[in-house]
Amino acid sequence: MRLTHAFEPTSVFPVNWDKTTGTMDFPKIEVDEFILHEDGLWTGSEAVRRLRAMQKAPPSAPVVFKYGVVSDFGIRVARQAIRSLGLKGLVSVDATASDEVAFLKDEALGPLDLGLDLLPDVYFKSLHQHVQPLAFMPKANWSGGEREFCRRIGEQLVTRWLKHDGDDPSEESIGRFALGGGEFASTILFSRSIPKVCLPLLWLDGLVSLNGKTVNWRPLFVDSRRVTDPKLLLAQ
Repeated sequence: MRLTHAFEPTSVFPVNWDKTTGTMDFPKIEVDEFILHEDGLWTGSEAVRRLRAMQKAPPSAPVVFKYGVVSDFGIRVARQAIRSLGLKGLVSVDATASDEVAFLKDEALGPLDLGLDLLPDVYFKSLHQHVQPLAFMPKANWSGGEREFCRRIGEQLVTRWLKHDGDDPSEESIGRFALGGGEFASTILFSRSIPKVCLPLLWLDGLVSLNGKTVNWRPLFVDSRRVTDPKLLLAQ
């Protein structure tokens, strides 16, 4: 839904995010607070980049992040970064109206419950030790061979997707996305976009090989930003 359908059009303004420079430009207006609407909070890595930008150049009023969907992992990462970067009181996350998805195991997090005295990057990396891939939750009854199939196909698909300027991606990068970003193995998507935490075999295409056989993998869901075969955009 467009925000202008839900709110007075005169109250909706763009916030420009420059990924290259890591800067955010808020509108030059007098307000009590900025409410920043986004679709999903998944791993929290994008949220932390935005928080770092606001730490360097604080906005003129407090900022509230609101999301359609949040993960338990992402909201912990974002709130820990807010505390760690000294943004408490200036930035907050309001998830009261968000749908929540669980990617963390049902177990005690110990020091990672709040992540006190940890840098955001350290907290982010450490919290991954407690991730339970969504598609492979115990009640789903996936076999080890089926999970390995998803990983091996995913590794081949993301290797091609991650290539930039002809450089081969690192094994670490491939491993981080083989089951979707953060190894979340998510199966949740939007009608207009597919989050990168989804299993790659659901949204990437290309040649893959397994047990001596090579096929041209066709994804179940097509994201126009990422497919390499334009014919997929015309397929019914």
